[in-house]
Parts: sequence; C-alpha cells; structure tokens
Amino acid sequence: MSLRAEAQVPTAHGSFRFLAYKDRITGTDHIAVVSGDLSDQAPLVRVHSECLTGEAFGSLKCECGPQLDSALDAIEKEGGIVIYMRGHEGRGIGLAMVRHLVHANGGTVRYARPVGAGARFILTF
Repeated sequence: MSLRAEAQVPTAHGSFRFLAYKDRITGTDHIAVVSGDLSDQAPLVRVHSECLTGEAFGSLKCECGPQLDSALDAIEKEGGIVIYMRGHEGRGIGLAMVRHLVHANGGTVRYARPVGAGARFILTF
C-alpha cells in the first residue's frame, strides 16, 4: 500500500481525516477514514468492503450501509479507523453475483470472502 493523498472531510457522521491509498499489487484505490489519535490506545478498527447496492442505493436486502454508518458513528465518538476497501462489491463476489444472490437467496451475508488487502492495509498504520 502506498499513501497517495490526505484530506480533512466533513461528513454527516463528523469530520474525518481521509487517507487515500493505492494497493501496489492490484492497483485498487482504498480509503482510511480516521478519527482521533491512533497512537493513544488500541483504536476501534473496521475493515469495510465497498457496497454500491447497500451504501449508495440503500438496498433493504443488504446490511452494508447501516454497518458503515454505525462504524463511522463509533469512530467519531471513540476514535478509530474505518478501512474502506474498494472493488469488493458484495464482499468480493461482484455486482452481477450480488444481484443474483439477493433475488435467489434473500441476501449476501453468508457469502462473505476474506479481504486479504485489508490485512496489508492495516500494516501501514
């Protein structure tokens, strides 16, 4: 991972420091959303996979939007970091497969895959 940009960003959840990283292996851009001083104690950490259907469109068959909102509220209150992994729609299964699973099986929860880049990302802090 390599740091590409940093900015203070006001949001509906509070004002956060956004750090944009590029994964040197995949070329994918990811974002670290930081609140507070991470060196004081063991901070709260959430590794969150990008989810267009749940976050942007508020799909009622996906819990990703509310999970992200909850994580942002928690780090705003207690300090911590949300690592936002891009390119992992539906936990890495892809947008087309998400559509199929939502209609055929009622959701994506049980189809989670590990996010290996998340581990590489955490090592940058």
